[in-house]
Amino acid sequence: MHALLPRHFRVEGGGQQLAGTHCNNSSRPVEGFGVAGLGRFHLGKDFDAVRRGLFGRIVSDDVTSLVLAQQTQGWALAGETHSLRYAYDPDPDGSYTLLNRMANDLLSQRDWPGRLKWLRAAGVGSLIASDVVPGTPGLVPVATEKEIGVPVTLYAIASPLPGVRRLSRVFGSKSPREAVARFDRSDFDPGTDGVVSGDPPFEGGGVPDTDAAARVVAEGPDALEIETSGSRAGLLHVDRSFTPRIVARVNGAVARPVPLDLHLTGIPVPPGASRVSVDLAP
Repeated sequence: MHALLPRHFRVEGGGQQLAGTHCNNSSRPVEGFGVAGLGRFHLGKDFDAVRRGLFGRIVSDDVTSLVLAQQTQGWALAGETHSLRYAYDPDPDGSYTLLNRMANDLLSQRDWPGRLKWLRAAGVGSLIASDVVPGTPGLVPVATEKEIGVPVTLYAIASPLPGVRRLSRVFGSKSPREAVARFDRSDFDPGTDGVVSGDPPFEGGGVPDTDAAARVVAEGPDALEIETSGSRAGLLHVDRSFTPRIVARVNGAVARPVPLDLHLTGIPVPPGASRVSVDLAP
C-alpha cells in the first residue's frame, strides 16, 4: 500500500447506515429515518436480497447482522498461520498518502491480471478478495471465509518480489501518467526496473546488474537498516510510502529519496557495497 501499502488489506463493501430506527424483515411500514419526504416506507423489499443471500450469509434479522451480511470478512493477519505476509490494504487509516490513493485508483481500473504486476512490484505477498475469477494466474487460493457476509478468499501471490531490493534499470518520468505508461510496458520488469518522478538518479542501466543485492539487517516501526551491493550504481527499492520527510543516509551521508513506481520510496546508492539507514518519521 505502506504500499499500495504492502502487506495490508482492506475490508470492501458498504454497510447500510441504519442508526435511529428499528428494522425488521417484514414489509410493514417503518418510521424513524428522519429524512424529509421519506417519513414512511417499506424496508422489506430492500432487505430481501440480503435475506436471500445475494450479499452474503445472514444469521439473524437484527441490524448488526444485516450490515455484516453486506461486508466482506477478513483480517490482514489471516495469512500469518500460513506463513504469508500481512495482506494488502490499499487505504489503511492514517497510513496513506495522495500517491497511495492514486495507486489504489489505478488498481481499481484494472482486472486482476493487470493488478498483479503492480502488487508484486510493491512487495505484496498476499491479499484478501471476493471478486477473483477462479484460476487467475499468479493468485494461489489459501483459505476461504464464508461463515457470514460476502465470502472472501485469502490468496498468496505467486513468485512475490522482496519489498526491499536493488534496482539497476531506472527510468525518469515527467508526470504520473508517464510513469504509469512506462511501468505498464511489457519490457518493464519490476524485479530489476523502476520509474521515478523527474530525471533518473544515474545514467545507463540498459542491462540489469546481475550482482545487485539488498537485505534488511534491522527494521523498526519507523526505521530500516539495509545492506546493499552491486557492480554499478543502483536505486534501492523500499516498500514504504514516499513522503518528503523521509531521511536516508548512505554510508553516513545524506541521500535524497525519490518517489518510485508512483508511490513508493527509492534511494540512490553508489557502486559497490553500502549501508543504508532510512528514517521514515524523523
